[in-house]
Amino acid sequence: MDFTNREIATYFWIGGFLLASFWVKDVRRSFVQLIKALAHPKILALLSLAAVYISLWVVGLWSIGLWSYLNLKTTLLWAISFVFVSIFETLKVSRSGEEGRFLLKAARDTFGIAGIMTFIVEMQSFSLPVELAVVPVVAILSILHGFAEADLKFEIVSKTLFPILAAIGAWYFIYSVYITFSDVPKFVSLDTLREFGIPILLSLAFFPFLYAFLLVVTYENAFARLQWQIADEKLGRRAKWEAFFRFGPRLYLLRKWSANVARSRPQSMGELRRSFNETVSSAKAEASPPFVKPSEGWSPYRARDFLKSAGLIAGDYHRGLEEDWWASSPYLELGDGPTLANNLAYYLEGSERVVTSLKLCLNVNVPTERKVAEMRFVEVGRLLLETALGLPAAEQPILALSSLETQDISIDIWTIHLGYDEWSGGIEDGFGRVLKIRLND
Repeated sequence: MDFTNREIATYFWIGGFLLASFWVKDVRRSFVQLIKALAHPKILALLSLAAVYISLWVVGLWSIGLWSYLNLKTTLLWAISFVFVSIFETLKVSRSGEEGRFLLKAARDTFGIAGIMTFIVEMQSFSLPVELAVVPVVAILSILHGFAEADLKFEIVSKTLFPILAAIGAWYFIYSVYITFSDVPKFVSLDTLREFGIPILLSLAFFPFLYAFLLVVTYENAFARLQWQIADEKLGRRAKWEAFFRFGPRLYLLRKWSANVARSRPQSMGELRRSFNETVSSAKAEASPPFVKPSEGWSPYRARDFLKSAGLIAGDYHRGLEEDWWASSPYLELGDGPTLANNLAYYLEGSERVVTSLKLCLNVNVPTERKVAEMRFVEVGRLLLETALGLPAAEQPILALSSLETQDISIDIWTIHLGYDEWSGGIEDGFGRVLKIRLND
């Protein structure tokens, strides 16, 4: 349970930084606000449950000889680093709907080569004076690299710092391997195996807790919105029970249904059942897209990915205000702007089973960068013509795609419309373009 020189140096600098920060009034005030936020009854209850859950697993591992008091430091460090981070990451995932990617990343981090290398590096440390000198340097370089990596303007800084950090990491690793293999009997021991295996075992054991927490948070968020979406209190309670029993752990269906309710606002039992049926049938069609004849249009679940390679993917295909169905992509920004950047968006329109109209829109919010935006519009427009109609670039009839002229061209059962809209208000000299492919009536 002894602390290594690296750990002592790390705690020394963290403690010194915190003490120095407390001299600043605003920092003290922010720290007090943080403590108050963490003292919220829900957060305290969650952390208490997590502590009890982990304690039960530790007792279980101790009872079969896989844990001892010598592993207490490793267990506490794991709890602070993995448990806290995972819980707050789960809160983000509950809103984004990427729980599969999150759990996969957590599993990969647990079993990955990076975890093994970190364990080897942390086994050995330099003398305390060396660690006291190196730890803040590595911390500062890592922070600078993180900021530089997040902004393309500082790409040269990121490229410069990366090999420096890699060299320091290699230095740590080689030194640790050398010292470790200089005393192999000490390294190959049950205590070493415990130190390596306990964080992995506890991480695996904590996954069910994280998933249960994710279920609770996602259902709580979905149900909290129902009080504004369903006016009838009795119908709202019925909706909650039916959603829980219909969807269970299938959070994708819950989110899909919640979005349906937000649009349709069911006010009767029949409308509520319709929202459930539409959600389930839409999910089934998405998992196994029905065949759509070329003369009818496109399958919504294939058409949404026509521009995937360009970074435009249409979202959920759903009912509109009437009987029409539609989907749209998030805006794809092209460059930077003082407030709004130039952007592209992709839309699908049609019926429940078939898409009959595809639309690519360009919004020029920064007229000084119109040429770059229009070039990208042409590239993506040609990709849409190729993927939707099977027209290679050499055979595409729209040779003046970037002109200002409005034009309509018919190809068999399709009409290709190119439009230009000069905005009369708002952004000065701003305008929009649209490329639309629709099935003729």
